[in-house]
Amino acid sequence: GGDSIDASMFHAALQRLKLEVLAENFDVRLSSSGDVGSEDRTRGWHLDWSPAAFCKEIIRSDNLKQLMLTPRAPQFPMRWRHIDDPDPFTLLCLGVKYQLHLDALSIFKGDRLEARVWKHGDDYHIMIPVSRLTPASRASHLEYEQQKLRLKAQRRDPAQPKSGLPSRIAVEVEKAHLYLVLCGCGVTHDTLFSMASSWHPAVGTNYRVPAKGNKKNKRRLAEDLINLSRHGKPSPPVGTGSDFDFRRVVKITSLFDDLVATLEIDYSELRIGDVCRLVSGILRAVVRHYRAIHDAYEARLDWFEAHLDEQAAAEIVGIQKGIEVVKWRLDQLSHVVQRLMTYDFCDKEVRCYFEFVADDAASISSFMGREMSLCHKLLDLVKVQQDAKETHAGYSITLMVTLLWPFQFLTGVYGMNFQNEEGMGAVPILGDLTLERSYYMFWCLGAGITMCLALWFRHAGLL
Repeated sequence: GGDSIDASMFHAALQRLKLEVLAENFDVRLSSSGDVGSEDRTRGWHLDWSPAAFCKEIIRSDNLKQLMLTPRAPQFPMRWRHIDDPDPFTLLCLGVKYQLHLDALSIFKGDRLEARVWKHGDDYHIMIPVSRLTPASRASHLEYEQQKLRLKAQRRDPAQPKSGLPSRIAVEVEKAHLYLVLCGCGVTHDTLFSMASSWHPAVGTNYRVPAKGNKKNKRRLAEDLINLSRHGKPSPPVGTGSDFDFRRVVKITSLFDDLVATLEIDYSELRIGDVCRLVSGILRAVVRHYRAIHDAYEARLDWFEAHLDEQAAAEIVGIQKGIEVVKWRLDQLSHVVQRLMTYDFCDKEVRCYFEFVADDAASISSFMGREMSLCHKLLDLVKVQQDAKETHAGYSITLMVTLLWPFQFLTGVYGMNFQNEEGMGAVPILGDLTLERSYYMFWCLGAGITMCLALWFRHAGLL
């Protein structure tokens, strides 16, 4: 007929057709897997908002097809879609949905992920490293801070219940990568989707029980991962009771729970701004987790300053290595933030937020550098303690040998086999070597000379 189809309409129809084919393939994969529990597994969220309205949907395996094919409602100009640990098929769907270059998506599933930012067409791609404390470490850190507060209250008020010294904090860091894509619609960026890789223990971090010999803490920290998988929260810290508020400690759903809660507030700062403002909020949330890691390491080194011994060297080296790894990842994040401020989407209004993130990251990085210097100082103190102990041991051995020298001298004299005219054993000046007089004379002379040496050492300050 007379109707004509331009290139944009043709590409939109082709995109829809691709998504329909992929969605049908997704249904076949889901039904053939036979894993019923996977349909209810939470994989992320889907947010649409305007300054006065907000819509949130949890992404699961059973509604992923619907969210892929459902267009945005007209009253929601902004959209944020986040998926945790996507599989290759989900990556393909997202690439078709947002017309992304597949090479960009393949980077997310590569063997080695590096922090970088680049532009492809009208889209901006951001890859940043993220790190956070494990829930058990967060609980251990909070318990440590509560014990310090109880000790301060005890010093101010002797009537407060007695509490022991703060136990040693356990620090365990896990790492992942976050992939952000700002989808361009002309000049305005109104769509953001993000993906987070699976969490893995960070190389260089170590894990120790809070208190040596404390079976309750050992058992609790060993059972935390089991309790997380079953109930979504770790065991309560020892001494806090069953009504412990885990919302202050454990955020196991995502890195961005506080950020999503802010978006749910009508006319909030994030709701009024665009997706570029949201990216700065995401970066701030990531930096807050790095600050929590720094605070945990700082608390642990604070404990070591008060409980330094020779066996602490190995653990301090592990702490130093862990701080180096976290600082290196934080410096990568700072480099990405600096690069973002050079792109055209970062105008003067948004630049101030990115500058705040960059300053905060630089501040935390400098603090971590100071903690690394503290590790060097603690290692030097441990070495000084070891040298002092070895010196004291050598001095003690020398002093012991010196005090026993009179007996060695008398033994040598008595063993020279001197004889008198009658052929009997004798010692000059001391007389004949008979049992009645020489045996007791040996011990009396040896004890007397040793006592004189001991008194002289005591007067000289050597004993």
